[in-house]
Amino acid sequence: MIRMKRAIICLVLVLACSKSTEDKKVHLVFSHLPDTEQIVRLMLSQDMTLSLEDEDKAPEGLRAAFPASMNAETQRVTKIITGLQSPDGRYPITMEIVKDRQVLTINGVSQQKRNDGGKYEGLKIHGTTDQGGNTALTAFEGKEVPSREKEILKAVLQQMRDPLNGAVTEPISVGESFEHNVPMSIPVPGVGNYEIKTRATYTLKQIEDDIAHFDVDYDFELTASSGEEPVKIEVSGDGSGRMIYHLKDQIALKSESSHQMRMIVPVGDAKTVLESKGKASHVTEMVRGGVGK
Repeated sequence: MIRMKRAIICLVLVLACSKSTEDKKVHLVFSHLPDTEQIVRLMLSQDMTLSLEDEDKAPEGLRAAFPASMNAETQRVTKIITGLQSPDGRYPITMEIVKDRQVLTINGVSQQKRNDGGKYEGLKIHGTTDQGGNTALTAFEGKEVPSREKEILKAVLQQMRDPLNGAVTEPISVGESFEHNVPMSIPVPGVGNYEIKTRATYTLKQIEDDIAHFDVDYDFELTASSGEEPVKIEVSGDGSGRMIYHLKDQIALKSESSHQMRMIVPVGDAKTVLESKGKASHVTEMVRGGVGK
C-alpha cells in the first residue's frame, strides 16, 4: 500500500511538471531594454555559380559570360547602447557600426574597387525606443551619408534589432510553429527581376530556464516577375538553422542558418542555371545591464 501511494505521488508530480512545461508559452518580442549595452555580431557567406545549359543554342555574346562564380563575405559588428527610461516609456538608443566589411570575389578575383573597406565604420545612429520594440532612428553622427543610403542603413539595423520583423504576435508553446516570409529580388539580365519568397518555419523545441530553443526550416517559392514577357523558371531549395532566444532580455542570443537554392531561367533556347549556397550567423552579447545578468 505504501509503495502504491509513493508511485501515485511520483506519477502526479511527473504529470504536474509535464503540464507546467506544456503550459509555458513564449512571446517573441525583440527590443532593447533601458540602460543596457549590447554587441551584435553578424557574419554572412554566399557562394553562387552561373552556368549555361544547351549553350550551343545561346548567342555567342552570352556564351562568353559563362561559366561564372561569385563569393560574398560580410562581417558586421554593431554596438547598441540605451539610456534611462522616461515617464512616457521611451528612452534614447544609439547604434554604432563598429565593423562593416564586405569582400566580393568574382571568378576567383577579389574585386578591390567594389569591396567595402568599412566606409560606415564609426557611424552612429541615434533615436528613441521602448520595451515594445518600437524604435525610431532619426539622427546620423560621425560620417556623411547620402540620403538614399540612410534608409538602407536603417533597414539593415532594423533587421539586426528584430530579425523576424514582428512576425510573431501570439505566444506559442513547445511543439508549436510559426512562419516568417522574406521576399528577395534577383535580377536576371535581359529577362527582368524575379521575386523569390523565403519561407522560414520556426518550431519551439525547448524552454530551459529563461532560454527558448527554436529549430528553423527554410524553403523557397517564386512569387513574381517584372519582365515584359512571362518566362517560366524553376526554383528549388531548402535550408535549416536554429535560434536561441532570451525570454527576459528579449534578444536572440544566437542564430545560425544554411541554405541552398537552384534556379533555372530559359534564355532563348538555352537555360541559365544559378546555384547558390549560403550561411549566416547572428550573435548578441549583453555587455551591460539586462534582466538576465
